[in-house]
Amino acid sequence: MNYDYKQLHFNEELGREPWVVKGYKHGGYPPNSVCVGMTKIDFLESYETENDAIDAHPELHLNNETSY
Repeated sequence: MNYDYKQLHFNEELGREPWVVKGYKHGGYPPNSVCVGMTKIDFLESYETENDAIDAHPELHLNNETSY
């Protein structure tokens, strides 16, 4: 799926891979869904380090800033 944007989240409860990347799509639900019109949020992957996440999803780091 093509996402409108991705964000990096830190969740210390995940243990070894606390850096989580999520994809966001405005209006990402089909017309027959009760969630139609809402932003769809997908879990994409978790990583051991912040740098690992950014290396795998370089679009998280634009203009010297990371999207959290």
